[in-house]
Amino acid sequence: MSLESNNAIFREASDLGVLQLTGRDTLDLLNRMSTNTVLNINPFDASHTILTNDKGKIIDIVYIVNLETQYLLITSPNQDQTVLNWLDKYTIMEDIEYSNQTDEYSVFHI
Repeated sequence: MSLESNNAIFREASDLGVLQLTGRDTLDLLNRMSTNTVLNINPFDASHTILTNDKGKIIDIVYIVNLETQYLLITSPNQDQTVLNWLDKYTIMEDIEYSNQTDEYSVFHI
């Protein structure tokens, strides 16, 4: 049985955060600090995961988007600064740079 639908919902989602991450250790750090394996995200693909602190408490549920030369971390509504602070706390010697790009993107759900 095949179901087809021409219906779609288009919703503005400006409350989601967008963090830009670069550096060769980006996926390794995210892989160590999250619940899902994220090491093999193909270029122009995305994966979701849960970021946790050292006690296993949830920091946020995020999407990691591989844009080949950089990664975007899409955070839950209004959690961009919380995730940025979490990254800063756990980045010690890794080759990773990150910045809050929330104001530079328009995010929509389709």
